[in-house]
Amino acid sequence: MDMTEVFWKRGLLRAAVVTIVAMAVGFAFFRSLIFIPTMKASQFMISGVTAGIAYAAWRGTSLRQGIVPLFLWYLVLMFLVEDFNSWLPVLDGAYIVGIAGAVWLYLYAVRASMVRGWMQRVAAAAVLIALANGLIVVVLAAVSVPSLLLKGQFLHDTVFWNMQIGTLIGLAVGWGFECAEYLTARFLPEGVEAAGSATPDDRDGE
Repeated sequence: MDMTEVFWKRGLLRAAVVTIVAMAVGFAFFRSLIFIPTMKASQFMISGVTAGIAYAAWRGTSLRQGIVPLFLWYLVLMFLVEDFNSWLPVLDGAYIVGIAGAVWLYLYAVRASMVRGWMQRVAAAAVLIALANGLIVVVLAAVSVPSLLLKGQFLHDTVFWNMQIGTLIGLAVGWGFECAEYLTARFLPEGVEAAGSATPDDRDGE
C-alpha cells in the first residue's frame, strides 16, 4: 500500500473514531439532542468532530496544516443552523479554537511525557477540555455586550455547567484517542508520521 495512502487513511480513521466515541457518549446521555445545533447537548457533536479533526491533523502533521481542515469544519457549521445570526460565527469559532487548543495541549503533554499510561492520558483530555469549555464561556461573555451583564451567580453557574459537560466530553474524547491509536496500530501499522510527532512507541503502557 502506498505510504501516502496509509497516511491519509490513518488520519481519517483517527478522526472518525474520536468523533464516533464522543457522539456515542453524548447520545447515551442526551439522545437525539446532540444533533440539534441550537441545543447545548450539540457540544458532543461539535466538540467531537473538532477534537477528531484536530487530533488526526496534529497527530500526524504540523500545526499549520491542521488549521485548514478545522477552518473547513468551521464553514460547514455555518450551514447547519437554519436561523443564521451574527453571533453564530463567534460562538462556533470560540468552541472550535478552544477545543482544538485543548487537543494541541494534550498532544504536547503526551509528546513531552508529562502524562504516562492510558489512564493519565484520558484524565488529561478530560481536564484540558473541561478547562477549555469554562474559558470559552468567559471569553464569550467578555466579547458580547449583553453577556457583560451576566455577572455573579449566573455567570458562575454557566461556567460551572460548561466545565461539567466539558469533563464528560473530554473523557469521551480521551477514550476516542486511545481507541483510535489501538485501531490504527492494529489495522494500519505501516505509514509515515511527520517528524517530531508521537509514535505508538511513545505512548507508554501499551
